Amino acid sequence: MILLVCDKPKRELKALEQLSDQLKIKGIKSLIINKHLLIKAYNYYKPKIITIPHCKGYLKNPIKKLHKYVKLVLIPTEHSMLQDKFINIQYFGVDNLNHREHIINKLYQVYVQSDYVKKYLNKKKVKNLETTGHLFYSYWDSPILKYKNSKKNIGIAITNRPSIRHFKYNNYLKVLKKTNEINNFVINPWKMGLLSLDIFYYFLLFKIIENLKDDYIVNIRPHPMDTETNWNNIFDYKNVNISEDENIVNWIDKQDIVLSTFSSICMDAYLRYKPHVSLIKLIPENLLKFRAYNEFSWSEYYEWNSIKPSTIKQLTEIIKKNKFKKNKIIESKIKKYFGYPYKKNPCDIISNNLEKNYMTKDKKFKFIKHNSFVENFLGSGIFLFLSEIKFYFDLYNRDSFFSKKTKFLFFVPRKMLIFLNNLFGSK
Repeated sequence: MILLVCDKPKRELKALEQLSDQLKIKGIKSLIINKHLLIKAYNYYKPKIITIPHCKGYLKNPIKKLHKYVKLVLIPTEHSMLQDKFINIQYFGVDNLNHREHIINKLYQVYVQSDYVKKYLNKKKVKNLETTGHLFYSYWDSPILKYKNSKKNIGIAITNRPSIRHFKYNNYLKVLKKTNEINNFVINPWKMGLLSLDIFYYFLLFKIIENLKDDYIVNIRPHPMDTETNWNNIFDYKNVNISEDENIVNWIDKQDIVLSTFSSICMDAYLRYKPHVSLIKLIPENLLKFRAYNEFSWSEYYEWNSIKPSTIKQLTEIIKKNKFKKNKIIESKIKKYFGYPYKKNPCDIISNNLEKNYMTKDKKFKFIKHNSFVENFLGSGIFLFLSEIKFYFDLYNRDSFFSKKTKFLFFVPRKMLIFLNNLFGSK
């Protein structure tokens, strides 16, 4: 058995399902699991291999407990935004730990997107590296679909998530209070800078959409991890559409031009031969001065191939006239940091590597105790199922992966709970 840990389903699930299908063809059973159920799933399924999306934050503790007893393989879900600095953040986080002592060196294998990234991490003394390409960007090789649009289609990819999105109270101060309980703005003042940027960015988008709605079809794609905002209730314009579940490449293929900011969508758009516009110069400089996690500025997410208007009037003219142009700089950077164009699909490479690892000598399984009466009395299988149900009914946990069984059995009760919460909890 191989367990495939899913962090963000909208970003990862399709690629993990493809990987699971390939492992099945090879005769290897696999299962996609919720990121917060890692140790419980390990106890019940006794896997030979567990793949993880990163080795930061909440995954550090499970790695420490499990690395001696199961092969842990890192399949990175994030990337470096075509810059060395973000390789460090992608693989080591923002803890500024000594790289040699980092938890990453407890992993059985670390998959990286390109030979350049492998050399970079080698210099940081990271062990057991394997170049595979990026599993979650395997779709770059998919055929480009051509659409005939009666009106020019403008795709707007929302690339931030409002910090206050979780709460639906009518009392705005209560929304702020609850938001502060999650973000702790006093201890993390940089998050106040992010909140200010978020608010301005939405005001800017509202203005742009208002200007475009009569002359173009505007297709809005919410951030894949913003599962709380009901975008269908925001705009009441016939030419404005919301796309929440559509495949990213199909969505881009339908657009004549793509708008976003601080986002890797610029790479997706380029590889689908669509012109890309960044709104970075429409944002006041003072709103970009904060340093996220006290490490980097949002403006460091540089969009190499993007047109950057400094006024809404310029933006309007660009939308009217601009066409796709080749850009050697971004092509060389995508090759350097992603190894693209791929010689072989990353999913094929990763499934083959996992098969090899699966056939080598197993680590010796050891049950990890939780000191839980439920687990000791009912068994690890029931404990795992009850834990998943608990997470499923957490109303602020909407962007996690859940098994089909849990969603089938408890979809209606959860919807009822959400309805009652909105009815009686919004005061």
